Amino acid sequence: MRTLSVRVNKDSGDLWFILSYVLCLCVEPLRFVLESIGISGGLLSLLSLVIVYLPMIIGYLLRQEISLDFFLVLIFAVLSFGVSLLMYPEYKHVMLSDNYSYSAVSQVIAPFGGIMMFLFVRNIKDPEKAEKPFVIAMIVLFCYYTMLVIQSGGVWEEASTGRITVYSMSFSYGMLLPVLTFLTWGSKKKKVFPIILAAIGVMEILIYGSRGALAVLMCYLALYLVWGWTPKKKNRKVLVLVFLFSLMTVLLFGYELIIDLLAELNRFLYSKGYSSRTLNVLTSTVLRSEDRVTTIWPKTIELIINSFGLGLGVYSDHYHIGGFCHNFILEILIDFGIIAGGLLLYYIFKHIFFVLKNCKAGAWQNYFLIIIPFWFVRLMFSSSFWYEGTFWAFIAAAIGFRQYVKSQKETTKSEV
Repeated sequence: MRTLSVRVNKDSGDLWFILSYVLCLCVEPLRFVLESIGISGGLLSLLSLVIVYLPMIIGYLLRQEISLDFFLVLIFAVLSFGVSLLMYPEYKHVMLSDNYSYSAVSQVIAPFGGIMMFLFVRNIKDPEKAEKPFVIAMIVLFCYYTMLVIQSGGVWEEASTGRITVYSMSFSYGMLLPVLTFLTWGSKKKKVFPIILAAIGVMEILIYGSRGALAVLMCYLALYLVWGWTPKKKNRKVLVLVFLFSLMTVLLFGYELIIDLLAELNRFLYSKGYSSRTLNVLTSTVLRSEDRVTTIWPKTIELIINSFGLGLGVYSDHYHIGGFCHNFILEILIDFGIIAGGLLLYYIFKHIFFVLKNCKAGAWQNYFLIIIPFWFVRLMFSSSFWYEGTFWAFIAAAIGFRQYVKSQKETTKSEV
């Protein structure tokens, strides 16, 4: 991408941009600290904004270079919502919903909205410098979410409805990012303590969280085995085959044994005063058919077909279904139609395959190993790509990595 530049200095300001990104990741603990000292309301929002964005402004002043990528993403988002609102004025009440969890203003284009993560990640030129600060941020998040578990006692109140539940999806995914980071950091750096923290986080998710986060964890482990792990090539092929054979054997012959073991674990936890929704669902005699499979996905496909493949505009799933359609592929197709949506999906998957093919080691791979399974699995079954920060972080990092590969090739040619 082109950049508007007064003086190109790639190293200047990097630490300030990294600090800004870390503070953005830790904005919830930051707000908690500010609230604990009596700051609330508009002053809380203003101080959070200043603390997170001030390092970024300093970074721009030092680097004297502004990437235009983010402005293109912002224009894309504003035009998408604007055109949809002009064509379908009835969408206004879902786009500007009073429900904080669905509002386009609070979740998409707000200072801490989904697409803003593109800006934070795109500013970072050297992921090697950002790796340790990122891990520190994950330690802060781990401590914060563990504190929430202790404070709540495993009983959660949904922010959007006020409903009391025994599990929290926001907690699950909030804790999951540190867990994946600790697993990556511990295994790559051969450190035991991060693995122990990851195990504690997994147990907290299992007891107090949702099973969707566990699906992300399984995808992460599979991706780590076939892509992130770097033993000798022959050994890796043998181990991958053994893993796949073992998985098939377990699925074919060991399903009932696994359910029995999980049931025993569930009974043990219950005897100690803990209740796990995930284990309750997995070990129940009759598993409930998911609404997304039996109702939401067929309804979304029907809407796409009835629109003659042209799509129904941004947030059309929120209007026609009452919420997101729980699958980012269907969401893009219903938002933009088969042709435009197909091009967007091609762009996304092209970057995924480029990263998997060309990124073999180092900080780049470690970061992708964490965020790819996180956003991909989550968006395949829940949430919306518009306000999933890790999705936009991936797009930004993938663009940066593609430019890095291109510059490396040019350097090699010039040396030859």
